Amino acid sequence: MTKRGAVKRSSSDRPKGIGLCLGGGGARGYFHVGVVKALRELQVPVSEISGCSIGAVIGGILAADPECDFNKITKDFKFVRLVKLQARSRGFIDMDRVRQYLESLIPAKKFKDLKIPLSVNATDMHKAKEVVFRRGPIVPAIMKSISIPGIFPIKYESGKALCDGGFLNMVPASNLSSRRIIISDLTPPLADKGKAPTHADILKAAVYIPLKHQVDTMLDGLSRDKRKKFVHLHLDSKMEILDFRSRQTQNVMKQGYDQTMAKKVLIRRLMR
Repeated sequence: MTKRGAVKRSSSDRPKGIGLCLGGGGARGYFHVGVVKALRELQVPVSEISGCSIGAVIGGILAADPECDFNKITKDFKFVRLVKLQARSRGFIDMDRVRQYLESLIPAKKFKDLKIPLSVNATDMHKAKEVVFRRGPIVPAIMKSISIPGIFPIKYESGKALCDGGFLNMVPASNLSSRRIIISDLTPPLADKGKAPTHADILKAAVYIPLKHQVDTMLDGLSRDKRKKFVHLHLDSKMEILDFRSRQTQNVMKQGYDQTMAKKVLIRRLMR
């Protein structure tokens, strides 16, 4: 129903729902927070979310409460509270603390209770296959998506060894059904051009080059798909995935906001 005197908009006049893809990248995920802040100001109608690792965390919070106060969440977060050093641990993160923390941030218990549809992914290490969660309990699914081996304990379930979804699909735009997509990509940059790489650069490249190839292939596929339109936002920073220093996180958050606003014309075109 419409108020008397108001013009009823046809379905073709209404802004089209946008799928939001939030990639993995640890502390680099503060970039997502800046992106979300800008999308709210631009009144972008997010109709579904896919997330990997830290993207699954932020996606879960947003899907449960689209009006949540990310400023308070980021201000109150202290990574050290989740650390639990022990000699025989399979990771140095206390998963009980992680679970409790996520439950305090995500009021919904199951995917069906979310206000925005959400999918999160993990990797089955035994079969080298992506596992996508869209049903059932939310927090356990997110904990599987963030389980970086050596940092988080790997989750074992029904014969599957489940770990971080980024091993196979770091920026999971493929898990969205939307034809209009905004991608927030945290994949790290490669070594500086014209500079001899250090041993550390070479070790990082062993991880970063496959990730870049993975994302480049995804973007190329989207570009070739005439049915889909997308805007790609990418964090251009060498910030490490566990660098939760306030100065760094505030900087990448600002980058997420600024880059989204810089592409607001393209984003508005997606809604037409």
